[in-house]
Amino acid sequence: MNRAHCHLLFWALLLCGWPGYMLAGEGVALATGEKYGGGMNWSGQGLFTDPARFMQNRALEGLWLVVLLLVWASLHRWLASRLTPRVNLRWRWAVHGGVGFVLLNVWVGCASNTALYWMALGAGAGEEPYRQFQFKRRLASEVQGRERIVLVGSSQTHAQINARLLNDRLGTNAWSTDLHYPGCKAHDLLLMEPQLTRTHPQWVVYYLTESALYLNANGGLASQFLTLDQLPEAARRGAVQHIHRSELAFGVLGSVLPLFRCRDALGHRFLGSPLMELQRRQLDPAQIADLEGRALRRARQFRVNAASDFQKRALEEFVTRCTRAGCRVLVLTGANSPVLTEKIAPAVHEDLRQYLDGLAARHPQVTVVPASALPVQTASDYFSLDLVHANHAMQRRFTLHLAELLEDLLRQPTGR
Repeated sequence: MNRAHCHLLFWALLLCGWPGYMLAGEGVALATGEKYGGGMNWSGQGLFTDPARFMQNRALEGLWLVVLLLVWASLHRWLASRLTPRVNLRWRWAVHGGVGFVLLNVWVGCASNTALYWMALGAGAGEEPYRQFQFKRRLASEVQGRERIVLVGSSQTHAQINARLLNDRLGTNAWSTDLHYPGCKAHDLLLMEPQLTRTHPQWVVYYLTESALYLNANGGLASQFLTLDQLPEAARRGAVQHIHRSELAFGVLGSVLPLFRCRDALGHRFLGSPLMELQRRQLDPAQIADLEGRALRRARQFRVNAASDFQKRALEEFVTRCTRAGCRVLVLTGANSPVLTEKIAPAVHEDLRQYLDGLAARHPQVTVVPASALPVQTASDYFSLDLVHANHAMQRRFTLHLAELLEDLLRQPTGR
């Protein structure tokens, strides 16, 4: 069988697949959901509410991905057949490679809009954050019949709030999705805002600590979330002065070449998490064990300056855009380990308090919960040798407290 016959066979099978999906897709999904729904929810870590809908949507996405793959192969064959005769024989490989690379980026750009694509990258990819974010974001948009809540912020948000436990407590009233991103600063949230609001949440819950505003201006996420159309506005906000230009360049490149945007997810998928995280693991054990010394050095990096003003302006704009999109914003005034908190300059704590008071006053759709209204955290509530991440016992207490708080807010028509 030659290549042309293979193409025809694939297209014929695909044409048979669409009628099969339309006739039996919903029934098969319902039957699968009824039989394996419990196991799917467990293995899926509580990321979706309806197993049958989850299966049906993935089947539809699978068909579209196959269509895109066949279109890519057909276009590549057609373009290459018309361009290569005009090129010297020794350079025809470049034509094939160039056409294939362009069309591959087009395919990845389309495929990355599906949850199934990120599921495929997740097999063996560990906890690569960009893949996790994109996969969960797409599942969040499929939630129906409940108030949608997205949990945003850095890894501290994830350490403090157990989304699965929160959903168990909220029952059928609401559904939360953990869309945190390690190292996320306020300006990073602003870059992520178009993707966050695309899930149409009713609530955005932000666990905010001093690290998001005062630690440093470069969270490193611009390379993953900055898009070409955001660049002029980011430049006007002064991003060039506070974010490494390489991060901005990588963000623009990723906006043009979707394959480059997926580089970390692809690296984890094909090289494995241990190799991709090798540099992170090469730390000095003596420095890690010196908790007091690390806290003192880290505390000196918290400053009220132009960089913190840049982050505060970004958070203000993020809140404005969320409320404009119909979201209510719940800001939880979080904490670091007391070992670190007591070493941070009092001026930083006071500036944060004043800023959050003003934020709530300027935006009626924003609810700021002060630290005094949240569970008290002691040094024993944090993992050993960790200055910022709460342990599992603290996470459970905090999540249960947040569930009660959200239940009260959900009963209020205005959310205040």
